[in-house]
Amino acid sequence: LTWYHHHNIGHHAYTNVSLKDPDLYHNPIFKRTIETTEYKKIYRYQHLTLIIEWVLSYIGLVIQPNINVFCKGVYHGVIPAYYNNDAFLIETLHILLGITMSLLPYYVFDVYKATLFSFFPYILHSLLFMLNSQITHIHTSCMINDKDNDWYKHQVITATNHSVGSEIAFIFSGGLNYQIEHHLFPNINHCHLPKIQPIVK
Repeated sequence: LTWYHHHNIGHHAYTNVSLKDPDLYHNPIFKRTIETTEYKKIYRYQHLTLIIEWVLSYIGLVIQPNINVFCKGVYHGVIPAYYNNDAFLIETLHILLGITMSLLPYYVFDVYKATLFSFFPYILHSLLFMLNSQITHIHTSCMINDKDNDWYKHQVITATNHSVGSEIAFIFSGGLNYQIEHHLFPNINHCHLPKIQPIVK
């Protein structure tokens, strides 16, 4: 539910638009992605803190938005929360259940095997997701000051494809290597993106 609001609504509607795209304001305690985030001394070390963020992003993206909603009623300080307290409570319980399930292998296996089964998939997913989502959005040529009035043009300007035609890149990115097509047609299953890429181009 938090992903639906902060990513599908916020990020996809206002891609890379300052003070509107919540994806530009992940972890502002340790990372500064855009100039509208006030500079802090800790940001001089963000090349190191990014490693921690990339390893833990899957868990962070699930938990952090809920904390933001609970404390401030907004996602990453820019997108208002739209759902009621009952929905928030249900989602929080769902997250806590997921965390509890991640700990269960430690009651059955040794620490090494339990970590391999429980947290290694999260870490691997985090690294692959961050690698593929960041290189297709967060760099100079994709950052703009204002939203273009033509929504489709805006989506093309603020996204980048990589490894087009590579089946390996497609599998390990979950189709995010076709970021432009994903942003133009976010409701289309990723398996169709390679087929529509030549048409979009």
